[in-house]
Amino acid sequence: VTPVCFTVQAVVTTSDLEFGVCDLDFGCCTIHESVKQSFKLTNKSILSQQFGFVGLPDCLEVQPNDGFGTLLPLETVTLDVIFSPKAAKEFKMNLLCRTLINRDFSIPCKGVGVLTPLELSRQVINFKATSVFDTSTATLYIINSHTSTNEFTHPVPRIGAGEVFPVGPTSFEFKVPQDAPITISPCVGTLLPGQKVQLEVRFSPVLDSDDIRLEAVKIKAKLQAEKEEREREEAAEREKKESDMSINKKKFSTVSKLSVSRSKSKPSLSSTPSLSSPSSTNTATPGSDAVSLGIDSSVHRAAVTSLLRQFKGRLQSVTVPCYIAAGQAGGPGELSYSIHNTLYLEVHCPAVRPEVMVVSDDGRHVIDFGSISVGQTCSKSITLLSIWDKQMKLKSTVLDPAGPFQIRNAFRNLLPGETHTILLTFTPHRGHIFQEYLEIRTLNSTLCLTFKGCGVSPVVSVNVEDGVLDMKAVLAGEFVEKSFTIENLSPLPIEFIIAQDSLSHLRQIKAQNIPAYLGALEPHKTKNYVGPQNKCGRNVFDIVPATGTINAGETKEIMVTFAPDHESDLFSDGVRIKLFSQKCFSEGQEESHFFQVIGRGKSQIMYLEGCDPFQPPETSLACLPKPVQDEEAAELRPRSAQSSTVMSPPVLITMEIAMNSEFFEPVTTHIFVGCVQTMAGAARRAGEFSVEGLQGHKYFTVQPQKGTVEADSRKSIVFTCLPPSDIDPTKVLEETVTLALKNDVITELVPVFIRARIVQPE
Repeated sequence: VTPVCFTVQAVVTTSDLEFGVCDLDFGCCTIHESVKQSFKLTNKSILSQQFGFVGLPDCLEVQPNDGFGTLLPLETVTLDVIFSPKAAKEFKMNLLCRTLINRDFSIPCKGVGVLTPLELSRQVINFKATSVFDTSTATLYIINSHTSTNEFTHPVPRIGAGEVFPVGPTSFEFKVPQDAPITISPCVGTLLPGQKVQLEVRFSPVLDSDDIRLEAVKIKAKLQAEKEEREREEAAEREKKESDMSINKKKFSTVSKLSVSRSKSKPSLSSTPSLSSPSSTNTATPGSDAVSLGIDSSVHRAAVTSLLRQFKGRLQSVTVPCYIAAGQAGGPGELSYSIHNTLYLEVHCPAVRPEVMVVSDDGRHVIDFGSISVGQTCSKSITLLSIWDKQMKLKSTVLDPAGPFQIRNAFRNLLPGETHTILLTFTPHRGHIFQEYLEIRTLNSTLCLTFKGCGVSPVVSVNVEDGVLDMKAVLAGEFVEKSFTIENLSPLPIEFIIAQDSLSHLRQIKAQNIPAYLGALEPHKTKNYVGPQNKCGRNVFDIVPATGTINAGETKEIMVTFAPDHESDLFSDGVRIKLFSQKCFSEGQEESHFFQVIGRGKSQIMYLEGCDPFQPPETSLACLPKPVQDEEAAELRPRSAQSSTVMSPPVLITMEIAMNSEFFEPVTTHIFVGCVQTMAGAARRAGEFSVEGLQGHKYFTVQPQKGTVEADSRKSIVFTCLPPSDIDPTKVLEETVTLALKNDVITELVPVFIRARIVQPE
């Protein structure tokens, strides 16, 4: 036997695994959530080792690969231990790690399970991809299922093995992080046992304020550079023009060389400030950087528009704690809670670039029409730009059909990079503040626009007393002018239209009503204010201007011209001041102001008023023949150049005397003598009157018996009747006097019949 010699070499290595922690304390964790603790596991051996965590309790989980794996020599891995309690109690357990060579390593673990008195219907919300400045909404419920403290029939809310949470009103409060793009409503509340409340979570992605500020600074710097470049170009152009002018002066000058040299020096002096103007602008540039870039500034809006075009999308996850406490809740931040009774809501918020954006009015989504007078229409437009890479179809919600906002054109499909203009009108129908929302929807996003405006009721005042503008008396064939004013008491300019009933197309229809003197046959009051018209076809009353605009707080003077072409005391017209379009009128609101304008046409300078009428106050359309006796009387009347006397038709004055037991009460009646202001400019401007034939009468008296009437004025004549007490009550007292009206041209004699009768006292 021959022995064989050989050498055996071996390297002995350790089989230990090194853990980065001695124990794991998970703290308090609700049964609705999980707590993760991480530690490092290192292979101290120079050989690979397979390991696995075995015999794990239900509340523990090791990741990754469920706690199994292979460690290379001297390799270190990080493992996560997840604690998910199923009940409210204190947990103490060991985490066992076993290698392939059957070595065991144990890590002690402990934790506290918490059962909260409130629970959420779901604790994770995954929003859909939402475009910037759009809004997505999700709902969930918060439930108070704690109705009994009997721990033998069902699990009761408690922290580990501590005291049971009391049954009663339980309050909650959500603490949303300050920069989170979500809102929860309601964020504070109180639930009674067995009650649940619906919560609304809104996700409204916006651009980062710091990014907007940086982009705004870049845009402002770019605009400033462009401004400086334009100023340099303008300065160079001015310098070139001045140099050309100096050359022309040098070429065509006929003065001495000294003056020529001076003319050469002037351009160099004048060019100095033009060359220094850019430097002065540059010195002001640092100060301009301090200008605040407000939200409503055009630079800020341009920065937002630029960032929207460049937006690539982002995903943000937000964890919102919900604190719980017993009792009634106060305001936000006033809840006295325990940190262990806390629920957590996890919200995943993906934001994407919108498919369409507003490019008009610096990208503003709020269209403010401002203050508009009731009935008037204001128009505005909104331009939309497609920033999507595919064709899109635009749809929108419906505005209030009875509201003041209207869309005047239809929507159409947009190709990438195309624009669409929406035409809007605002027509307020009453004094009110209006606001509506319009959602423009595409396939994946919604653009919300806000329309607002204020309707202002137009208020004006007209200085026409008692609703009647009296133009007084004027000679037929002449005219008189009188003005009234319209004052705008509204804070806005007002457009007005003055309409006359005599020019209305409804004039003939209104003229078919029963006359006013037959009112006993027709109970309603007549609404026809149009009197006789001129025979020549020209308007009796002319109003200038008939249309116009009155600024806020200003007054407009309106001139009325009265020009009759024949004698009549019934000239009249209705004047209606309209402040808005006829199509906006409602029933009973056809005009803002109405008044009646009246006038009298006279054939003589002196006239008489206040006597009893001999005919109804209506103008007859019949042509009465001229009385023959008037022609005969005119032939028999002596023609004298010194004294021209005219007999006028008689007038009647009627009095009624009340009879008492012992005496009669005196009765007075007034008539008026007037004098017309003529356009002839006569030397004598006043008229005279006198009452003849009443001297010595024992029943009637008159005061004054004679007098003077100034032009464009009236004077009263008072007739008084006082019969004796022994007079026959059935007797009618009669007397005839002559009233002489004298002017510069003729003397008019008017017979006045005075009649008085005795009546029983009421």
